[in-house]
Parts: sequence; C-alpha cells; structure tokens
Amino acid sequence: MNEIESYPVCYAGYSDSDERMLSSSGGIFSVAAKHVIKTGGVVCGAAIDEKGNVFHKCVENIDELRDLYGSKYAQSNVGRSYAEVKKYLKEGRKVLFCGTPCQANALAGIVGDDRKNLIIMDFICHGVPNPEVFRRYIEEQSGGKAVKSIYFRNKDKGWNDFTFKIVYRDSSEYARVFNDDEYMHGFLSNLYLRPSCYKCGIKGQNRKSDLTIGDFWGVQEEEPEIYDEKGVSVLLVNNEQADRFLLEIKDELFLRTVDINKVIKHNSCLVRPVDPNVMTGVFYRDYTRKGVKWAVNAIWRPSITYKVRNKIIRGLKKVLCR
Repeated sequence: MNEIESYPVCYAGYSDSDERMLSSSGGIFSVAAKHVIKTGGVVCGAAIDEKGNVFHKCVENIDELRDLYGSKYAQSNVGRSYAEVKKYLKEGRKVLFCGTPCQANALAGIVGDDRKNLIIMDFICHGVPNPEVFRRYIEEQSGGKAVKSIYFRNKDKGWNDFTFKIVYRDSSEYARVFNDDEYMHGFLSNLYLRPSCYKCGIKGQNRKSDLTIGDFWGVQEEEPEIYDEKGVSVLLVNNEQADRFLLEIKDELFLRTVDINKVIKHNSCLVRPVDPNVMTGVFYRDYTRKGVKWAVNAIWRPSITYKVRNKIIRGLKKVLCR
C-alpha cells in the first residue's frame, strides 16, 4: 500500500468470504475479527439475545464471532466490557473493539495513550434508538412466540433491500423489507433516538477510533464497476496504527481508494448528526398507551382524523413557541 500523507484514508471494499452475507455490508469487520482471533487476540462487539437486549461481549474463538456480526439498531449495554478490554491488554493480548463512535471515544479515554495492542473500530452512526422501544416492539411482533434469533439487516433480498427478520423457535419467521417494517421505519425517521444523538459531536474527524466502517450507499452511482448486491463497505483508516493493521488483512479484502466526498454525499451521518423528528413527542404519548406498532403507524400511515388532529397540534406548538 502507498505511503500515507494524511488521514483519514477512505476505501471502498468488501470480503469475498461467506461471512459477507451475515454482515450488514461488505464484511470487513468479520475479516478483521477473524484475524485477531487467529493471532491469539480477543474481539469485543455487540450481540443480541432472544428478548431483544443488545449487549457488548468479548469473544476468544471463531465460533462465537457470529454473535457479533451484523448491525444492531438498539442501544448496547457495554456492562463490564471496558474493564475486560483493559484486562486483556494488560495480559499483552491484541484486542479489537467495535462499537458506536461514542462508545469508541469512551474506551479511548479509559485506556489512554497505550493503545499498541488495541484496535478501536467504530461505524458511520445514524443514531442509537431507545432500547425499551425495541424490546417492546419484539414483544408485540412476536405475540408470545419464543424468539430464536433477530436480524436487523438480513440480505435474502439483497443488500439494498435488506429485511428485518425474526426467526421463532417453532421455525416460523417474520420478515419485512426495512422500509415496510414499523420499527425500522421509526428508527430511520429519527422517532426514538437518544436525545444526545441529535447533537452528537463525534462526527468527521472528532472520532478517536482507528478504523471506521459503514455502508457505501450510492456506490452504483459513484463507483458502478465495484457495485455488488452482496454489499460494499466504506472503510476509513484514521491513523498509522490502523494502516499497519490493514496491511495484515488487506490480502483478504478487495479495496479501492475513493473520494470521501462521494461517501458523504450519500451518507451524511459521517459528518453530521440527524435532525430530530417533530413527531417524537406524539410517538411517545401514543407508544406508552398503545404500543410501538400503533404509534409508528399513526404517524407513518395515519387516518384522515389523525392527520387533522396532529396538524392542529403542530400548529398550536408553533404558536406557543413564538
């Protein structure tokens, strides 16, 4: 790889391994994680249980890595993960940590300057939803059936038309394309993100991660010759340590340098937070009484009566805020 003059360096890329179909986009995390495990290291990332609880855990073998693959669009409980990472680092082991930019910055602050065995990876973050909203949605959607597994970004219909999928223990399934599922629609409409996400300052070059990954949305327009319906990732190399690590895994990846502005054009969350949804208050009012699905649908696909009522409410708010 060429000598780097300035960071970050932006790549488009993907892995040709089977794990790419289990990953949200191009499978770069899976390649990095497997490499760290194979060289005696530890990987810490987000997993999800059958109740919809998202939590960070550290894994030391390849078989457990699958729990960490794929996006989880609910707030992760880091628990004792930061303390575990510090313990492994004191033992002289390499650690790969993957989390939101705020989790990555927090870990960087806890560990301090001695990061020679730590690779911190974050991702282009839309924002973190309220975990209680997600747990309640799973209860509503499941109707008492026992859940086996949950996938936020199933690729059965391809990367661009990914589905939200729940697999139940009776072998039945719920699967909807992301823009037709109530929870995913509410998430992407910014209805129930954490308040701090709307004013997130960890954008652009304010992040303390070594590597940043994400979806290369718009790749068909910007770099059509590398478009692949299995998924194409963005990879930002943010410093020299990340560049050295990339040298260890580059032979397992297809990588091409791209203009970062092509990424920002289609994924502005890299450099700025999303805007609040003016209907968030209405959602929470209805959600507490009637549930997630009802509250999202009332805003997303409202009846004429509901449209009129909410138009009046918004009008009153504007008057009162003057």
